[in-house]
Amino acid sequence: AYMNELYRLNIPGAWKKFGGTALMLYGEMDFVASEEDHRLVVSALDFYKPGRATYRMIKNSTHGLTTAASFSDARQNEGSYNPAVGNLIIEWLKSLG
Repeated sequence: AYMNELYRLNIPGAWKKFGGTALMLYGEMDFVASEEDHRLVVSALDFYKPGRATYRMIKNSTHGLTTAASFSDARQNEGSYNPAVGNLIIEWLKSLG
């Protein structure tokens, strides 16, 4: 039921009203969402507000932004926080000026 409700939403269209900048992070070992999901949101935001969206993939990271060496590892082990996440966010914030 949850997935049916989710798929009925126009998530790319919801970004039309967004006035800020966005950083879309995708963990390379994410087995919950797809990389395409993240790129689709960036494309939608760029369509409505060009240049306001940034996409970054985080190596060896899960959906929860913890470390994992593989998809299997991501599914079986909780892992610890991936410090690359914070570093990437700081770099992005600095790039905003």
